[in-house]
Amino acid sequence: MKKLNRASMLLAGTALALVAATNANAQAGQSAASAAGSVSEVVVTGTRLKVNAFTTPTPVTTVTAASVAQSAVAAIGDVVNDIPSFKESNGPTQSQRNFPGSGQNTLDLRGLGTVRTLVLVDGERFTPSQISGTLDTNVIPTSLVERVDIVTGGASAAYGSDAVSGVVNFVLKRSLQGVVGNIQTGRSQYGDSRENYFSIAAGSSFNDDKGHVLFGTDISQNDGVGNLYSRKWGRTQPGTVVYGLARAAGVASQGFAQNVVYSAQTAGGLISAGPLKGIAFGPGGAPYSFQYGTVLSNLMTGGNNYGLNPTGHWNLQVPTKRYTALGRIDYALSDNLKAYAELNAAYTESNGTTSYQQNTFTIASGNPFIPASTQAAMTAAGLSTITVGRVLTETDGLHQHDTIQTIGGRVGLTGTVFGDWDWDASYQTGQTKFYLGVTGVTNLANYGAAVNAIMGPNGVPVCGPIATNPNLNAVQKTTVQPGCVPFNLFGFGSPSAQALAYMTGTALQNVDLRQHDASANLKGSPFATWAGPVNTAVGVEYRTESVRTSTDPISAAVGWSANNLGTFSGKESVVEAYGEADLPLAKDMAFAKSLNLNGAVRRTHYSISGNATTWKVGLTYEPMTGVRFRATRSRDIRAPNLNDLY
Repeated sequence: MKKLNRASMLLAGTALALVAATNANAQAGQSAASAAGSVSEVVVTGTRLKVNAFTTPTPVTTVTAASVAQSAVAAIGDVVNDIPSFKESNGPTQSQRNFPGSGQNTLDLRGLGTVRTLVLVDGERFTPSQISGTLDTNVIPTSLVERVDIVTGGASAAYGSDAVSGVVNFVLKRSLQGVVGNIQTGRSQYGDSRENYFSIAAGSSFNDDKGHVLFGTDISQNDGVGNLYSRKWGRTQPGTVVYGLARAAGVASQGFAQNVVYSAQTAGGLISAGPLKGIAFGPGGAPYSFQYGTVLSNLMTGGNNYGLNPTGHWNLQVPTKRYTALGRIDYALSDNLKAYAELNAAYTESNGTTSYQQNTFTIASGNPFIPASTQAAMTAAGLSTITVGRVLTETDGLHQHDTIQTIGGRVGLTGTVFGDWDWDASYQTGQTKFYLGVTGVTNLANYGAAVNAIMGPNGVPVCGPIATNPNLNAVQKTTVQPGCVPFNLFGFGSPSAQALAYMTGTALQNVDLRQHDASANLKGSPFATWAGPVNTAVGVEYRTESVRTSTDPISAAVGWSANNLGTFSGKESVVEAYGEADLPLAKDMAFAKSLNLNGAVRRTHYSISGNATTWKVGLTYEPMTGVRFRATRSRDIRAPNLNDLY
């Protein structure tokens, strides 16, 4: 579902812009300075060279600040995801089962995966938001975004690993005089997806314009959207089904259908195999005849299992809170040397609900919870066991709560040497902490022990022997916790609160992710040819990334039915060096208005995965004014990230 909250904000949408200049002439002076050509140099994404974006062999798509303002979104990632070349596979309307981070908004260029899309801020790597190294765009204050540049491919040589599908570069404002704010609120036409958003940015020069301070913050809260059944189209229970090998010729292996529900489990239990197959159990354990639809493995279309669509209990949009802030100070130490310091912090919190737990158990004859009529049918048929499938709706699905805290800082120097050569050097460090708690998750060993009920010596049901329990494997038999409470499998609402408490719990994980990065770059023109100046750029970078996780004992033992996020730690360091050049071959000639050759190479050493070389060769040909041809050949890579390695 793409952009549910944006497309549905039809009612009660308001926006208020507040502008307060530090003095009456601040904004006018800023505009005059721009008109006079004193605007600071524009950084072009897709190349490290001092060239115009139109002359680069790789085209750059730009989203301007004006476009961001017109979209009236609370998160900058929503603007980018509206571009057709992006697949919205992650975000509050897509990542309900991404643990941790269902409230994150990451970018997937060309649908090749978020780990193959390199996201930068001001041309540099930012503090990663996930173990995979991807960046949550929620950490970027929308109020400070000057523009967003998108380069589709050919960027690994210039920027490094993960740029297989391309680069997305968020260029932030560098100069602002006064205060600019925005307040907006809205909701969907159905009364949900209510969102409140506040942003403010402020800036001012000081000490005779030698220094400039800038600050921006965003605060947003979205109440989210309920599950599939909260929409008319969702109540048709759409879903993907697999037709299997027995399908007729010409029929696809998979298809999208309506009225897709479980075929082997019900909310109160269903005998799914044997001569009693099709007996289901309603409230209080009352047996009834289950009506099957068209059965496709564990799913079916039609039948009478309405309300149990496999994804029907997921939030269509996860409720999310977001707070982010970024501050920067620049100071000119001399005419050719400037220093800056930057600090950013972000906090994202989300709460969502995902699918119900489904299990199939072997229940022995004599289980005291088996309804009398079913027990009589088992006896008459000579059955010692029955197979019962059940959807655990009593816990209202899995409820996830996760928080993500990011803090980072960067200091650097920029300057000019040898007349017109630009250089920069910077160091940045950052830390991201995840917390994930999933309640209502099932302890498989306890659940398997609890459903194996027998009648106790005093006429009260108790849990049967663990050693002969057919629902437990060898490992689970050693991990069943004491205090077993027998579980009544038959009929929705039949399990006692004590039984539910015994076999459910909370899966936890904490992640501490850290990054240190130091880099230096030099760019300029060493000489000129008959067709114009030759532009070059060189640079080096050193980066370390580390991760440490902790979890609860049951997760560590892979004992939960879902979200068994393990405990691990690891570290990797990266050393890189690159060079890039742009060589003009022709200019203002009969056959070419301009002809440029561009090339780049990067050599990288990873402390664990070894060495890698990436390169790019591109040609830009303009036969006449207004007509331009571009061609690029490149080798781009994705190196193993911490999640892959550990």
